[in-house]
Amino acid sequence: MTEQTRLPFTALYNTRTLAGYITASGQQTSDRLLRGECFEKLLPADEQVLIDWQVRTVIDLRGQGERDAVPGQLSSRADVSYIAIALMNEDANIVDPDQAATFTMGDFYIYLLEQGQPAIAQVLRIIAQASDQPGRLLFHCAHGKDRTGVISALLLGLVGVADTDIVNDYAQTEQNISSIKKQIYELYGIAGQVDALIEEVFSSRPENMQKMLGFINEKYGGASGYIATIGLTEAERDAIARMMLS
Repeated sequence: MTEQTRLPFTALYNTRTLAGYITASGQQTSDRLLRGECFEKLLPADEQVLIDWQVRTVIDLRGQGERDAVPGQLSSRADVSYIAIALMNEDANIVDPDQAATFTMGDFYIYLLEQGQPAIAQVLRIIAQASDQPGRLLFHCAHGKDRTGVISALLLGLVGVADTDIVNDYAQTEQNISSIKKQIYELYGIAGQVDALIEEVFSSRPENMQKMLGFINEKYGGASGYIATIGLTEAERDAIARMMLS
């Protein structure tokens, strides 16, 4: 893997490209796709960075309540196509109280893969459609970690990026948010009650992505098999690959 493109943001802490990963065929992923977060109101300076970077399509993976609280990146701009696709039901209880002691975010990612297939397919189809359009595409959730991490892993896996690099890309979030963990806990009103479960929910431990990839590989034969299973055609998968590699 080469050094990923770093964008000069003022406040965004986990928005970055998927560029610089080497595929099994020796190709290198491009910077046309960005993964990111929507932690607070987008500052004018950061909005300008995204526009200068020719971001023309934004996919917001958050639910309606999250979008009401913090508007999506670039959602008010006429020159940007903003699409909201909730990757999970906001009312879903992601942690079974009876299994809290053994819960990992890897379990949650597997849940998303199985229960969120229609939404995941919709996200991937929009990326396929954007492949022949000008500009770049940004997809994001709240912190750019979980929902964004699942989509990123599928995109990287589709074009043959090694699992170790996919795990490293996911784990990069742990470094990116480490300095603002306290701020995140305060935002959610849990600063005084951080326990092992909360630490896990807000973590980006490599083991979590390894668990998800192991599941995909065993059940679907890899990301390409999963994406085909949820209904994307070969032409759509090829279009995504063009976006990832052009």
